[in-house]
Amino acid sequence: MEKLKNGDAPSLVSNVEVMQLLRDRIGARNAKKDESTENRRGPFQNRDWIEQTVLTHLEASPAGETSIDEIPKLVTQLRRNPPDKKNENGGTDMTSQALDRSLEGYGLTKGEALQIINHMPTTLVELHLIIENIEDRPHLDDNVQAELLELIAKFRKDAMAENDMDFSMDDFPDDEKHK
Repeated sequence: MEKLKNGDAPSLVSNVEVMQLLRDRIGARNAKKDESTENRRGPFQNRDWIEQTVLTHLEASPAGETSIDEIPKLVTQLRRNPPDKKNENGGTDMTSQALDRSLEGYGLTKGEALQIINHMPTTLVELHLIIENIEDRPHLDDNVQAELLELIAKFRKDAMAENDMDFSMDDFPDDEKHK
């Protein structure tokens, strides 16, 4: 995350970056508050409450499940242009489909990449809501969309915990089995 000068505002800021900024501000304020024993009432009480409320909301959102250190890797892959899969005859080169997907990109716009980072979609429906005209993009067919969801899941902190959960019908009470 780049440091900004006073008055500078980036064009796009992710929820993860806002969450990190709020954690830093609240942590610094709490450290200063610990040094001085006086109770903090006054003109900044509402600001403090708003910042804490926004931080709590962001921590409960998908942004709270994302590591700020991993975001640049995800953005790079989302924004990288997809490879040209045409051969010299103008047809599709079938061997290029075997390329490692990590070297390929998805050709998303800055706004689409930002929305993916903020929402961390888990279903195709969410992905279709975020990426404009996804059905008209030939490089984003159904298989690539599924791969994109898998990539996004790798960047969620809770992805490993969810994948390890196994459910069976024995986990539910008998009355729920027959509904």
